[in-house]
Amino acid sequence: FPRFAPESVPFTLFALFIGVSISVTAFPVLARIIKDLGIQNSPMAVVTMGCAALDDVTAWCLLALITCVAGKDLSLAWQMLALTLVFAAVMYFVVRPSVTRFAQRVEDKGFKGETFTIMIGGLLLSALATEAIGIHALFGAFFLGVLIPTESTLAKKLHLRLETLTTTLFLPLFFVYSGLKTDLTLLTDQSGLLLTATVTVVAIIGKVGASGLSAYFTGVNKRDSLALGLLMNTRGLVELVVLNLGLELGLLTPLIFSAFVVMTLITTLMTTPLFILVTKHSPWFERANSSPSSNQMRA
Repeated sequence: FPRFAPESVPFTLFALFIGVSISVTAFPVLARIIKDLGIQNSPMAVVTMGCAALDDVTAWCLLALITCVAGKDLSLAWQMLALTLVFAAVMYFVVRPSVTRFAQRVEDKGFKGETFTIMIGGLLLSALATEAIGIHALFGAFFLGVLIPTESTLAKKLHLRLETLTTTLFLPLFFVYSGLKTDLTLLTDQSGLLLTATVTVVAIIGKVGASGLSAYFTGVNKRDSLALGLLMNTRGLVELVVLNLGLELGLLTPLIFSAFVVMTLITTLMTTPLFILVTKHSPWFERANSSPSSNQMRA
């Protein structure tokens, strides 16, 4: 522990953050992988997406708690935690009904130019509120996004408006930003390589093993249990967000950050080929890939 954690970070906080970092599943990346595989209507996809959603919500809640405590004295940490709970209550009991009514209004009258402006304004206000509390602005933006009804016209139109801008500008810039913080020269010696290998192996065993065993003990066959574990092992963008936050809060050293970035790339890239290898003879996978909608999507 003393070799890898920053000097001012207590063991409990460091261990909790490492646990969250290892347990994260990248929901958006997982959804894209499932769509590309053509199995989005299969029971495997439904269960995996549900598990990933619950996993991400739990991880973000723990991350918010860590953010409250990191670098603060105990009294200030409790104050921030209390304010965070108040913020969550206001968002759920006051803002959520308003957002639902607004979404219904959009259903009735259509998505207009001012609709986008209002939602962006609300997003910025929510982000500013969490930043003022002392936790990261991304939690406020995330919370507001969660409150928007998923199947509503409002959510779909916002997704269309934001997707192009995000994927063509902000996402590449974020990856460049993460790459600039990653120092691979720290991992070239024996200890660095050993650290990276250990982090990667622990992350894979912890995710694939825990998810797979949980599925197996609930009655899923061995092959599908392993397949579910492999899908849950996807980390991608969400992991990079968590790691950058940890580095910003002073919870990670550049060495640990770089090792975890490499682990993130390995575990995300291995998901699709290993999943296909495990499930290629599975009846449900063959049915999903032989369906007309699947073939059309793959074409």
